[in-house]
Amino acid sequence: MRHTGTTSATYFFGELFRRNDNFGLTKYLGRRAREIRLVVPESAKQHLASEIGCPIATLPAVLANRPDEPNLVAHVQQDERRIIDGLRRRFDGVRVLSLTHDILPVLSGRGDPLADRVTAPPASPPIKYAIICPPRSGSTWLCEMLTRSGIGAPREHLRQSVILLARCGRLRPIRYSSAVVVAAARNGVFGTKMASDLVADWRDSEIRLVTLARRMAAERFAVVTLKRRDRVAQAISFYFARRSRIAHVRDPARLADIERAQIGYDFRQIDAMCRFFAQQEALADRFARAIAPSVLRLDYEDIQSDPAAAVQRIAGHIGVDPPSIAPRSGLIKISSQVAIMREYAERYRREAGLPPAA
Repeated sequence: MRHTGTTSATYFFGELFRRNDNFGLTKYLGRRAREIRLVVPESAKQHLASEIGCPIATLPAVLANRPDEPNLVAHVQQDERRIIDGLRRRFDGVRVLSLTHDILPVLSGRGDPLADRVTAPPASPPIKYAIICPPRSGSTWLCEMLTRSGIGAPREHLRQSVILLARCGRLRPIRYSSAVVVAAARNGVFGTKMASDLVADWRDSEIRLVTLARRMAAERFAVVTLKRRDRVAQAISFYFARRSRIAHVRDPARLADIERAQIGYDFRQIDAMCRFFAQQEALADRFARAIAPSVLRLDYEDIQSDPAAAVQRIAGHIGVDPPSIAPRSGLIKISSQVAIMREYAERYRREAGLPPAA
């Protein structure tokens, strides 16, 4: 879904500081409240005071009184580099960080921005790989198995939040991605997941799709593509996820919430989603081929039948030792547990003149 008409002001002081934002920024600032003071423009202070759990000050107030906290996080929209350099010269012993350049990339990699081990560059560059896939292809399940197997910690670092920041002109994608690699690497391996619908959104941002592909190729990313042979089941999964607002389930009790949503059948919508996934598969394939000459192509159905073999194939493809433990995930496969989803899939196949599912 594309966001139009977004300005830096509306995004920064609205979406970026939501309690359930993608970065986990609000929760992090609350946890480290005794160590951080957030520096923002005067126009934002009152708005954020009820949202943020750490001390908030304007630049004049900070300049007038030395902060008690050991860390200042600057969140200004004009002349940020000049302001940060001035604060660093003025306050010896206080660490001054940029929210967009120093804090957000590390949080995206699930690291701690105040930890020296995260901010320091690694001794050698990590092995890098990307899983490129359409939505609802089983990628979250696969990434969780890879993480628990010790093959990096792949997750979706390229998200709508990042794209919006780039469109606002407040984030340099190359600088951001380099910082994410440092923060998110585990055991010398950096893994990331790239959903094809969000990859397409880079066309409207500061960095173009071809530039992103060239950068990843230069950094020797290994590439894995993931798709579902059963496109109807994929479309039904997407259809229910959007209408129930339940994308993943770990607690079996949550399955009843999908049933209670009373989602009606809509042939035209499901049919449009089937066509959408055909386009997304093609986009994922083109993007993968632009990054690496050799791509490992996996199908969800094959992974489902033998997860261990799939994880071993990925390990071999990216050049790491195969895991010694069996892959596992706490996710519940929703479609196999919710009867109405199977009913809608069968009904769509009949109405579309498709053969029954194998």
